Amino acid sequence: MRIAFVDIRNFRKLKQCHIDFSNETTVFVGANNSGKTSAMDALGKFLVKRNFVFNDITLANHESINAIGDGWEKEGAKIQDTFEFLENINPTLDVWLSVTNSELQYVSHIIPTLDWKGGNLGVRFMLQPKDTSKLFLEYRELYFTARLTEAKNMKNSLMLWPNNLCEFIEKRFSSIFVLKAYILDPSKSNDKVP
Repeated sequence: MRIAFVDIRNFRKLKQCHIDFSNETTVFVGANNSGKTSAMDALGKFLVKRNFVFNDITLANHESINAIGDGWEKEGAKIQDTFEFLENINPTLDVWLSVTNSELQYVSHIIPTLDWKGGNLGVRFMLQPKDTSKLFLEYRELYFTARLTEAKNMKNSLMLWPNNLCEFIEKRFSSIFVLKAYILDPSKSNDKVP
């Protein structure tokens, strides 16, 4: 059994990256600042459970996160109780394992169907909110409290935290996000888009 390939999305500079692994040795080669370290860090953080930080989320997605926050700041915004709205923003790592029939005992807990006959098995690791409803409610409460306090102290021209959803998430990152794993459909292992 070996890692056949991985797909990394929304991790640091890697908006979408596919990495095939050799049977022997895999080497990352590229210009400075091309994402080699980001790829290695993604593998370490997702597979060895190192701590994530807010800056692990692709910078290009910060605008989308703040746009979500803008919607939450509107009066009458509906509570978010699922994380699907973040699905194309959150860092993910899809790991595809090449497994032979003689290695089934190692992967029996991730075989998606009883008719699986060997080949690739996939697991998606996704960084996602622990509780989206709680994130929504806490952000709104703190955001509106800050704006109200600023309005009461107009002569001091205060700018209180949080000014946007990115600021809120950055400060509370480890208490908001958790790493989850999902079994992937082996029939889609060769799809162009993860």
